[in-house]
Amino acid sequence: LNMLVTTTEFNMKYWKEALNKREFLLDYRIIENTAGELFEVYDDSLNVKDEKKLIIGFAGRYCDWKNWPLAVEISEKLDDIIGSRLEVKMAVGCLDEKALKETKLMFQRLDEVFGCRFDGKINITIEEMNKFYYDIDVFILTSAPNTESFGRTVVEAMSRKTVVLTTDAGGSVEVVGNPDNVYKSAEDCVERILEFFNNKEKMDKEKEKNFERVRKIYSLENNLRKHLDMYSEII
Repeated sequence: LNMLVTTTEFNMKYWKEALNKREFLLDYRIIENTAGELFEVYDDSLNVKDEKKLIIGFAGRYCDWKNWPLAVEISEKLDDIIGSRLEVKMAVGCLDEKALKETKLMFQRLDEVFGCRFDGKINITIEEMNKFYYDIDVFILTSAPNTESFGRTVVEAMSRKTVVLTTDAGGSVEVVGNPDNVYKSAEDCVERILEFFNNKEKMDKEKEKNFERVRKIYSLENNLRKHLDMYSEII
């Protein structure tokens, strides 16, 4: 092994530390991941939103380090402030019966609070996920610190022109590329969301900025070009 490719500076740092301790002296290269071919094309006809409403979304597997209780807390705190103007969407992956049971209990609680303003789905297809991202204004990652080496859902969401907020989860901070969109608590997150909700121009600019960031850094074209450049250097 002569070279190790990682998707972020964050996970490269940990690989370097571990391998240097074992006296593996390698070259390292960062080649950013992509959201996949489906997310390479943007369909304006699917981006239809009611500007009087705010739709926030959460997505990921149901497990401890994804910190779904934080998603519930953020949703309820935001509901206390803007009430009926808020809608919440969740797309949760359940890999076992325990996760399925806990997800259903979480959905039941949110149904009681939000009624028809909550939409929760379990184990949906990638095509349904694509539509999910088009439907939301703000995507929120709630993962525990240092648990995300990359954060593909972040790139998927940004490719659909959403505002993206993240905890200090690791690689996701690097992908978002804006320290102002890294929050430390539910209160911090709600405050940042309200900044965007109360300033439509600011929200629209952030959505476009995220879209362009994905096209520039996390596109399939960029990924392939960097791989080809790497192989040409080696060969």
